Amino acid sequence: MNDPFISPDTSMARNFTPDARPARGDDELAAHEAGILTAAMTLLTSYDKVVLSYSGGVDSGLLLTLLRPLRARFIVQWLNPGALPHEAAHVRKQAAGGPFFEIQSDREAAWRQHGLPTMVLPAFKAPGLAGDVPVKGQRLTANAACCATVRGFPAYQWLRANGVGLVIHGQRRGEGSDLYATDIAPAHWGPLALWTREEVISRAIHHAVPLPRQYAEGFPESFECAVCPANLDARRLAFLKRHHPPLHAETLRLARVVQNEVDRAHAWQRGVLEDAEAGGPFEKL
Repeated sequence: MNDPFISPDTSMARNFTPDARPARGDDELAAHEAGILTAAMTLLTSYDKVVLSYSGGVDSGLLLTLLRPLRARFIVQWLNPGALPHEAAHVRKQAAGGPFFEIQSDREAAWRQHGLPTMVLPAFKAPGLAGDVPVKGQRLTANAACCATVRGFPAYQWLRANGVGLVIHGQRRGEGSDLYATDIAPAHWGPLALWTREEVISRAIHHAVPLPRQYAEGFPESFECAVCPANLDARRLAFLKRHHPPLHAETLRLARVVQNEVDRAHAWQRGVLEDAEAGGPFEKL
């Protein structure tokens, strides 16, 4: 299990949690893949500069494999907000064969300015929601807002600054993506929009799409932000503990800082409700 460039096999497939049985068989999916390649050939002649947004994960990995015959004609773009070394090496290796651009993002600066990400956000701890009221203690921000600041916005800035006309991405509908907005610029194309996760996995295994080692070790996702305190998936933490104990400890430390702030807000709210029900006074937090 020391090879960071493990290809999917049946053992890796067991680590995925299917979201549905494949609605289409291999023949239909193969035909769809051929259609993706044909459409990409047409789009590459219609736009001067085309980018494939690549994370190293299974969805964008499948697209990169399908578009490999056209590799010299598009740019692979990767946003690196602090990925694990093995994942960074994986992305750089897979991006070979054509233009590649790695965007570095300053995650720590964003955390200092906007706060640590959390899935449960007390509004008064978020600078953007508190207005001109100074935030006391540790700042917090919504996990989605952090992803937008640390990953989405730097990538968008780079696309606009470099005159990109089309972005190809592996996001599927229903994943919470905003990449299907009709007014988004530059234009975005998601060829896997209507695929299920299990269909993507099935074809990734069929094509032996190379994936980072965590896929074969129980966590079938990209890391990207290695010490994110909002992503507390037990499989992710187990992988960090096995291979990167200091980062595992730092993730838990940051998560505890966030949880203490959230607990404090909950305790205050419970006190307010109890005082209100008892008819007594209460203090502002």
